[in-house]
Amino acid sequence: MANENVNQVWVSYLEAQLFSGLSQGTLRRLVRADQLRGTKIGRSNKIDKHSLEDYMRNHGYAEQLRLFD
Repeated sequence: MANENVNQVWVSYLEAQLFSGLSQGTLRRLVRADQLRGTKIGRSNKIDKHSLEDYMRNHGYAEQLRLFD
């Protein structure tokens, strides 16, 4: 569907690192392993914030998520 990506929020690796506490290297490995959704927008690599939140919830990082609510 054309509208399935409407609610996606793409963040930079630095923003994802600050949000999650995970290193940029770890974030890159997770994207390569298809555990996080990533894309390239222009010359910037981005991570889908919703996939990062889901990963954090499913891997014991729920406490950090509460800090940003």
